[in-house]
Amino acid sequence: MAATGSNIGAALVSEENRARWTRMHGQTAAQWIDGLPERLQRYSVLWGFQAREAMLGGAVSVVAAGERSGDAVVCKLAPPWSRWSEPEAAVLRFWNGGPAPRLLAEDDGGRTLLLERILPGTRANGLAPAEVAGLLRRLDGEGNGSRPTALPALGEMATVRFDRAREDRSGLLGSRRLASARRLGLELCERDDGRPVVVHGDFLAKNLLCSAARGVVVIDPNPALGEAAYDAAMWCVTERPIDRALERCRQLADELALDHERVLAWVYALGAGEVALAARDRAAETLAFLERHGPAWCRPVAARSPGG
Repeated sequence: MAATGSNIGAALVSEENRARWTRMHGQTAAQWIDGLPERLQRYSVLWGFQAREAMLGGAVSVVAAGERSGDAVVCKLAPPWSRWSEPEAAVLRFWNGGPAPRLLAEDDGGRTLLLERILPGTRANGLAPAEVAGLLRRLDGEGNGSRPTALPALGEMATVRFDRAREDRSGLLGSRRLASARRLGLELCERDDGRPVVVHGDFLAKNLLCSAARGVVVIDPNPALGEAAYDAAMWCVTERPIDRALERCRQLADELALDHERVLAWVYALGAGEVALAARDRAAETLAFLERHGPAWCRPVAARSPGG
């Protein structure tokens, strides 16, 4: 979804995000939002690009698309409360294009990035597990051992994700089931004894885009060092149709030589986060899947009978 106009900076934040961010972060959010037009103009001059449209729809950062020297670019601006700006810049340098947008410039500890724009940028829906496995291997540098060392551990990143899920935007999950999902996820992190890989951390189906130049690429990482089962499970539970999530889980675990039961456990933990953070229709679909197939804590609490 895009907004265009002469003052792109003023159009960068949707009304929904403005209300949500000011509710959560108060005056800090209001001041940052009000300063976006000036901030975008400053970087347009510094980096020599022309902003053309505001790309709406992000839940954490804001993005303006435009051109520099005839090339399509995006400028991504993260707010002061973003936890992943520096790791994102580090992992984009590591990937150096390839499976992700090329990092063209950065400033403010990674809070402002100038990136190659992925075109056509349509969602890469309907990928086969073998294709997803190949992309995950590329994110880890094909196991070449040169991973960035500045990335946080998976447990830290997962903690932040479950903290965000407490917002429960859909209103469908409830604190009891979210607490159970959080407990399962953090227990999985503590028991991880496999070889750490570069984890994208937000490997949602919507973050896999089609590139005319490089096939399927990923955007918007929340990177960490941890187990591949995390990203694998996130794709399995956010790709559609949701009813094929268990089949995707088995196939992707086989492709990556992962423990299927461990990937499945992450599906249930991350699925609860998806219910809390996704749009209500997607959240309802995922919740129905968890209630049909998940462990006991996924089921709704039975209503008590009178006098029971």
